[in-house]
Amino acid sequence: MESFDVSVMVRNMVLLSSLEADKYTQHNMIRMKHIIIMALLLFGFFYRVLFVSLTPDVNQFDQKIYRGLAEQIYNTGFALDGDNRTIYYPLFVAGIYRLTGIGNDTAVALFQALLDTAIGCILFICVKKLLKSDR
Repeated sequence: MESFDVSVMVRNMVLLSSLEADKYTQHNMIRMKHIIIMALLLFGFFYRVLFVSLTPDVNQFDQKIYRGLAEQIYNTGFALDGDNRTIYYPLFVAGIYRLTGIGNDTAVALFQALLDTAIGCILFICVKKLLKSDR
């Protein structure tokens, strides 16, 4: 019959509990990182919304031209521009007008804030993957 060594049993229990504690600590640290990232993203989104709400009239300079192009696309399906501007932004705005109603600049600003926040997320993920691949 084997002898029962209490010290070995206690040492194994301590090692096992420290491994479990390490797993728990790692899980909490990962969770905390996710919470911080989400808080930063929400802060960034609300900062953009606040910035847009504090800006003056949106119908100045280029805004008038792009809004006019978006309204042309909304009303007729195409737009003519003598300034050789790209059509992508007016298409984006016309799509938002199609969803929310023509002239809804608040919706355009919110969609832009969401898009900008999403781009920040994509950039973060790409940089994180690039840094991981270097290791």
